[in-house]
Amino acid sequence: GGNAVVVSLFVVCATLALHVSHRRREMALLRAVGATPRQIRRMIRAEALLIAVPAGLLGWLLGVAAVRWMRGPLADHHVIPADFAPYTGPLPGAAALSVTVLSAVVAGVAASRRATRIAPTQALGEAAVPPRALGRGRAITGTVLALASLGVFLTGLRSGGDFATLVGLANSLVLLLVVTAAVLGPVLARAAVRILGPLLGVAGPTGRLAAVNTRVDHPGALL
Repeated sequence: GGNAVVVSLFVVCATLALHVSHRRREMALLRAVGATPRQIRRMIRAEALLIAVPAGLLGWLLGVAAVRWMRGPLADHHVIPADFAPYTGPLPGAAALSVTVLSAVVAGVAASRRATRIAPTQALGEAAVPPRALGRGRAITGTVLALASLGVFLTGLRSGGDFATLVGLANSLVLLLVVTAAVLGPVLARAAVRILGPLLGVAGPTGRLAAVNTRVDHPGALL
């Protein structure tokens, strides 16, 4: 459950941050014509809620189906007891929906902080020429996290511990990889664009245009 909350929070934050970064020019214009930071934050929160509520309901239904499908294989491999019966009543659904909505609200607030703190003239300038450099602190943090992830992975390979120890290492590795991907998002995005961009050319002129646009205006920051 903790892993699911952390992963969902990072994914939602990254998605909303990317969405806000693509709308820098629109928000800069709103600030320039008199929109207050509070109004911008309220707009982003409202959009996040409009998406989070139906997404939470859909995710709950898909989650129930996935749990019922996975119960048999997990019991066959002795990961869970054979008589384990998942509870899919209203309480887990309400908890899942609450986590989704809360994650969206927190992500909306985090994504709107920079868009509302800078002056309108500076916002217009950054919208015209968005910053692309990865900060030194963020680069160092991402490198340390990547090395820590590698260390946990190698420890798991060499560990001869019991099942509980391996599960703990796996959980730690998942969290470290998620945070590492979030911190090094721009670097990973550039690598993905270089690898996948040429493949878009197979789709003809439309694909080549999309590849060029992606290289020029790749997602500069995921968080």
